[in-house]
Amino acid sequence: MVDPAARRRLNRCVSVAQAVLIMLAVSAQFALQAPLNARLAVATGRVAAALVSFLVGLAALAFAALLSGGAGNLGALGDAAVWELSGGLIGAAFVLMALAAVPVVGAGAVAAATITGQMAGSILLDARGALGLDVESLTAARATGVALLLVGTLLILRPAPSAPARDGGRALATTGLIVLAGVALAAQAPINAGLAEAVGDLEAALLNFVVGSFVLALAVVAVRGTGGVGAALGLPRRYLLGGVIGALYVTASVLLVREIGAGGIAATTITGQLAASVALDRAGALGLERRPLTAIRLAAVGLLLGGTVLVVA
Repeated sequence: MVDPAARRRLNRCVSVAQAVLIMLAVSAQFALQAPLNARLAVATGRVAAALVSFLVGLAALAFAALLSGGAGNLGALGDAAVWELSGGLIGAAFVLMALAAVPVVGAGAVAAATITGQMAGSILLDARGALGLDVESLTAARATGVALLLVGTLLILRPAPSAPARDGGRALATTGLIVLAGVALAAQAPINAGLAEAVGDLEAALLNFVVGSFVLALAVVAVRGTGGVGAALGLPRRYLLGGVIGALYVTASVLLVREIGAGGIAATTITGQLAASVALDRAGALGLERRPLTAIRLAAVGLLLGGTVLVVA
């Protein structure tokens, strides 16, 4: 069992403001993961790309755990409840659902639906003090912050007038499933934090990727996509960085969720990721379609920052 006193000392070393800034920075680089994995998927296929990304993250976390000398804490896995291993399952299931949904409703709609579900789920978890989180009542300030986050998100993700029409019924059902997946995703950080109480922070992130990789490996076998995994070896190494980015994000959320709550993790993730996405779109980086930095998109970033402050204050 990891020493609770040591965890409390770590938490005291990081203020709420510092935790928010760290998560904003980590979430900003998290915006690179999707376009990197999309490039990877061109050669490997979508499901195989998700598995390769998880395996790279798993290798990075295994190396970090060994380097820190804390891998021995994995022997305390028996102290953890079985459900505390479900964080990796949630992450893998979400990746697979998002891969299936993007062709139906588009990447923007998937992002918006994910954000809606994650924000709703995180506020509910905080309000109930679920999964070991401190109780954070739904105050007027937090409700306003959530509203600002949603408005800012919709302004950034609104479709172009020339966007093609879609099958309304199928799109609505798919969007609903992604919203539910977002709600489950809100529970991932506190679940992983609970696991970290038994085995340690890096070890919890590592186990998250072990479980996710196992689930995705089964999916690759099911779709007969094992050949795509091997194709990743011939690609430029930068296309494999998505897994490292994901590992860094999971580790940061495990460390900081007790400090800023599930709502704070969701708010900083939304703000950092979408603000960085605006910059990537402006530059047309990693093969993304170039989108101008309009006054509306700048205003949306401002709303996201204001919403984050209100949610975590």
